[in-house]
Formats: sequence, structure tokens, C-alpha cells
Amino acid sequence: MISAVLRNRRHLIESAVVYNRSIIPNLCADAAVEVPVIADMAGIHPVSLGPLPDAIAKLMATQVSVQQIAVEAAVHAPKELASQALLIDPVVNSEEAVRGLING
Repeated sequence: MISAVLRNRRHLIESAVVYNRSIIPNLCADAAVEVPVIADMAGIHPVSLGPLPDAIAKLMATQVSVQQIAVEAAVHAPKELASQALLIDPVVNSEEAVRGLING
């Protein structure tokens, strides 16, 4: 990426993490998304691949919410927020597991 920007050579990078900003229209704008980008002297330009299938967009929206709440909990340290993030995560299967993680 740096070389493409400095040398003004258009270069396709297959995978980069950028703020969504409507690149994937059916995900929230402030989510981090992994998409192809084109780098050149003007900067990094995400490539829009269009909307995700509805079921996948809904699953990703849940994961975005989990991550946003987890970051908020990490920054401000309330155990209640950390518990909420874990409880809405589809891969966490029990309240007991959450209590074990939070209370350590």
C-alpha cells in the first residue's frame, strides 16, 4: 500500500480493514469491514461489492453490536456492559460461562 501511494501506481490489495461508510450498504457505517481496496497516490479507495445477503448482514450486525459493546466495556470497565456483550454473542452458550469469565 505504501509503495503504491508513494509511487502513484494503482495497486489492488485483496483485503484491507476500513471503516464501512456505506461500502457494504446494509451494515452500519461505523463498522470495520474487510474489503478489497485500490491504493494510489490519492490514497486508499475501498471497493464496494454491494450489499450482503440479508441473513449474513443480520449476523454481521449482531457481531458489530457485540464488538461495540465490548469496546465500550473495555474502555469504561463496567462489568454489566461486558456481560451484555458476551450474552448477545451467538457463540457464548450460557449465563454461567459469562459469570465465570467476568468474575474470573
